Amino acid sequence: MKRLLGNKNGASAILGVLLIVLITITTGVFFYNYVSGMVESMKTNLNTQFSLLLLETFNINTTCITAYLRNTGSMVISVMSAYVNSIPAVLSQLIELAPSTVAPIVIYGMYSIGTTYQVKLTSTLGMLVTFDAS
Repeated sequence: MKRLLGNKNGASAILGVLLIVLITITTGVFFYNYVSGMVESMKTNLNTQFSLLLLETFNINTTCITAYLRNTGSMVISVMSAYVNSIPAVLSQLIELAPSTVAPIVIYGMYSIGTTYQVKLTSTLGMLVTFDAS
């Protein structure tokens, strides 16, 4: 009997391990809830951002492509750069679109009538508007 009561070291080690496992599981549950909430928030923001810029129409001639973009969001969006056939193109100026407005974006270059060009416009939010102009 004395031998069973005298050896308490094993019980405290088991309790310590169980306590660490319990703390780890509890922390994992809180971390999972936090991360899943953040991911859900990012999905919502991403879907909102994708619907902010819409291409209304475009015109093309031998010196420029003019695209008319509508800002359907609630904040000002700046069009930062343009690419034609994956090559950086020259914008006439930095364009800032106020909410619920349409603005022309002029892309300078040498273009041939009858040729199809893939145009990409990027904004401050990292959005990409892509269309084929011919």
